[in-house]
Amino acid sequence: MAKMKGMTGRQGQILLLAFFPLLFIPAFILAYFAFGAANQDEVIRRRRLEDSLFLELDQTNARIGDYLEELQEGLFGSLPPGDVADPEEWAREWAAVQPLGGTL
Repeated sequence: MAKMKGMTGRQGQILLLAFFPLLFIPAFILAYFAFGAANQDEVIRRRRLEDSLFLELDQTNARIGDYLEELQEGLFGSLPPGDVADPEEWAREWAAVQPLGGTL
């Protein structure tokens, strides 16, 4: 009967040295791709957030522009036709009846 020989210390070290690169090289490659994908996902999320913020800003600017046009039309509509003889007196009267006049 033949005796089975166990691995000697030298053969075990060689096998172990051959096993580690086969295990760790693919693990490092997968980790590299995973970090790249995570960074890409973060960039995509930031771009989407930036786009939605710009859309909100555009909508707000449009509302402000509409309000300013309405305000301008109201002010022009409140002007008297023709020339004003006494601008100060006209301004006081206008401020008394117009909510946009404030106090003069």
